[in-house]
Parts: sequence; structure tokens; C-alpha cells
Amino acid sequence: MLSMGANAGVAGAIGIYSIALLGGALFFLPGGLGSTEAFMLLLLMQAGLDPVSASAATIISRVTTLWFAVLLGWIALPFAGAATSKA
Repeated sequence: MLSMGANAGVAGAIGIYSIALLGGALFFLPGGLGSTEAFMLLLLMQAGLDPVSASAATIISRVTTLWFAVLLGWIALPFAGAATSKA
């Protein structure tokens, strides 16, 4: 986060990510959609990032952690269905 202009290092970034995930879980939405992003955006701005950088970091983080796994699941779903129908 130092390269983006924030005053937090790796430990701060891990803390922000963890708190955002826990905060997103409070709203009982699948994957914390919306609420996790809002928490992460606010915490990153509190750490010193401007809104544009905080939004970019939030989007990159959520795409690589949540949506990549969803994409892999969609790709694997036809194969899993074919394996169970043969059994």
C-alpha cells in the first residue's frame, strides 16, 4: 500500500482486508457483496488513499479473490455434472 500513497504496510493491508471481510459477513449477503467493498473502500481511504486509488485497490482485490473463484466454479460445473451423471 505504500506504493499507492497510503501510510500502511503489509500488516495494515492484511488488517484492512480482514476487517472488511468480517464486516461484509455481518450483512449475510453471498460473499459479502457490496458491504465488503464498502468497508474496504472506507478503510483504505482512512489509511490515506485517495478515493480513486482506494476504489481501484478494492476492485482488484475483489476480482482476484471472489470472482476468480466464481469463474473457476462456472468452468468446472459442466464437468462436475457429467461426472455425477455417469455414476
